[in-house]
Amino acid sequence: MADCLDRLAKALDYLPDDTARVVIWLKTDMGLAVEDESHDFFPMLRIRAHKNDDFEGVLLKLANGHSAQQHLSRLILPRLEALAQIGHPATMERDLTTSMNDLAIRLRLHASALSAIVMPIARLRLKPSDLSMLTRSMTQRRSK
Repeated sequence: MADCLDRLAKALDYLPDDTARVVIWLKTDMGLAVEDESHDFFPMLRIRAHKNDDFEGVLLKLANGHSAQQHLSRLILPRLEALAQIGHPATMERDLTTSMNDLAIRLRLHASALSAIVMPIARLRLKPSDLSMLTRSMTQRRSK
């Protein structure tokens, strides 16, 4: 998604496919991912963590990142929806491109921290029953 945001921010022409992808992602997928992490994944990791894992600070930074991502989403979404309704090239205002670039950077940092720090600990600590519970919860959230 970060790549789509970057393309839109740099585009001189209207990119309908990327615009549609980002709008859908901001409306549904991003919120689901935040809920998955905030309500299920991070709490489960906190339960299973060993004292010497010492990654609470990372989880707090990721949770704070969720707030920033949601704020940027609220700035970006209505304006991309308006562009999609116009359906032709439009000049992107500087603050919109800045917000899209900022969100892309934050998404990459978030993914990097998850991949490099959180997931290796999760692989060590989470039990098969934890993974089943996470799967059920995520599936249920998506069926609503």
